[in-house]
Amino acid sequence: MAAQLVSDPWRTLAALRVVLAALWLASADVHAALSTFLAGAAPSAAAAADAPWGSAWLAGLAASPLVVALYVTVLLAASAALLGLRARPALAVLALAGSLLLGAGQVGAATHHTHHLVWLAALLALAPVDARWALRPAPPGDLRVAHGALAAVWVTLGLIYFFPGLHKLLAPGGAWFTGEALRGHLHWKWAQSPGFEPLLRLDAHPPLLRAASWATLAFELGFVFALWWRWPRRFAVTAALAFHAATATLMNIHFDTLWPCLVAFADFGPAPARASPPAASPRPRPHPLAVLLVLAVAAAGFARAERAWPFASYPSFAEPPPSIMPALLVQRVDLSGRAHDVPLPTHLIGASWRLMGLYGTPGAPADFAAFWRLLDPSPAPTAAIRFSRVARSVDPDAPAPPGPARLLYELRTP
Repeated sequence: MAAQLVSDPWRTLAALRVVLAALWLASADVHAALSTFLAGAAPSAAAAADAPWGSAWLAGLAASPLVVALYVTVLLAASAALLGLRARPALAVLALAGSLLLGAGQVGAATHHTHHLVWLAALLALAPVDARWALRPAPPGDLRVAHGALAAVWVTLGLIYFFPGLHKLLAPGGAWFTGEALRGHLHWKWAQSPGFEPLLRLDAHPPLLRAASWATLAFELGFVFALWWRWPRRFAVTAALAFHAATATLMNIHFDTLWPCLVAFADFGPAPARASPPAASPRPRPHPLAVLLVLAVAAAGFARAERAWPFASYPSFAEPPPSIMPALLVQRVDLSGRAHDVPLPTHLIGASWRLMGLYGTPGAPADFAAFWRLLDPSPAPTAAIRFSRVARSVDPDAPAPPGPARLLYELRTP
């Protein structure tokens, strides 16, 4: 059966252009790159040794004033793309400058999976995105080219979900079929988010837990294949929105820069007549560079390169995690010698893992000092800051005090 794409791909591409530009302007990772530089909290040379594959060479950039220039460039390019002012060149600049800016932010921390922002900006730079809803509109051009550009976007978004599902399916032990893997990841995410209350304790309902595991596998593996016909596509996009709502309310995982990109599947053209059979779309003609980008995304997915930049596989959660979680304990020692625990924000958990050496080399003294500046502590008089590694149980029904703390570094304050 011939594929049924959207009736007006130019409007869909324009809508994605607007949404993507807005996501760049609002992205916390974009603004974090500047705030890290201004706080003097750029990672040390030791951190670069354990940076995600492909980003180590950007370690020097994180501490360079070029970060400011890249930050301004990203904001200006995203604004131009949003308004449709020379949108395609603006998107090309956005993809390049944004790749450098976000890549520098990967050094010294866990991989932040914002890769799709770069991929989509690059794909849209090759597409007729300014034929609609632009201050300087361009001629629409060939329908096959517009459909080809949109097809490249669809495949890219589909692969983001497909490879995590594939690696779950191939993981030894079949823990995603029994629900044990999902149970373990639920417990880890709850342990990493103190104060978070899930909408429903799935782990307390084994039939629901298994159903959720199977539904996750079915969605992730089937999404990319359901996109090419009208009604399966609507069902798949609805499932994607439900998936993101579930991960947010059950696991405190908010992929706020990904799910808005599902606007790429909206059809803004006239609705087909109910009595008429669905018409097949003309054969798409994607840009050769778009094909190469999609192949690079697929290669990273097959390789399960979850810690890489600018191409990576998105987190698969394929294996069940251990029941004991390493955690960084940060304590502020006041002038009387009393130690006070400092809460660790969720967005710094990845950086804390690197400090503990979970990605390779433990943090250098400069990394601990930089981490403390990012914590934005209270101005209370402080004699020292202690960083220790502890082991915590993640079982919410059998809480246990942390194991013995192993001191990693003590930062003396003036």
